[in-house]
Amino acid sequence: MNNNMTEILSKSSDKKFFHKARTSSMCYYDTHIIHRALIQQIHEKRQGSANSKTRSQVRGGGRKPWKQKGTGRARAGSIRSPLWKGGGVIFGPKPKTYIKKINKKEKTIAIRSLLSNREKNTTIIRSLPLILSKPKSALLLVYLESLNIPTNEKTLFIVAETNINILLAIRNFKNIQLTTPNVLNTYTVINCKHLIIEKQALDIINQSIMST
Repeated sequence: MNNNMTEILSKSSDKKFFHKARTSSMCYYDTHIIHRALIQQIHEKRQGSANSKTRSQVRGGGRKPWKQKGTGRARAGSIRSPLWKGGGVIFGPKPKTYIKKINKKEKTIAIRSLLSNREKNTTIIRSLPLILSKPKSALLLVYLESLNIPTNEKTLFIVAETNINILLAIRNFKNIQLTTPNVLNTYTVINCKHLIIEKQALDIINQSIMST
């Protein structure tokens, strides 16, 4: 594997990609748009299913506990009052949606801007299946060591297509993520320190993200 490493690996070789990204009329490092895209993605993961019962929804409590006057106690109309143990909840959570609207072009600008500013920490490779010819994590470990990337730092691989060898070799590393250009999103790019992009995946990104 080490003998073929120079034939497979190309460190930050595609300068045209980053130059095109930076000089695009639609691309500038806008932290506001990146923040909007990130918040929108995080909020989409929220279920919004928290629910509590009001006094009218709690079972029981239809009878007045005691008469209004003459007992010396404070007046009460139901044992399910929010003031009572086992009663309803005042202003409790109700099911709601946290989805925020964001334009598709804003998502594209956010991802494009993040990728264009990751040139120093980005490595372009020709083919990951050639490197991981077998489903062994040891091959990936040797490859990362050749790039001086420690396994305790978060690394994102962007490949055109996944296969069983890649999935089995990567799953043993908790800090390594694998994605494809069609599901590339803001959070995964922000959440990694090192970015490794396959050449074929880079062409897809150029067509789908950089050209829009």
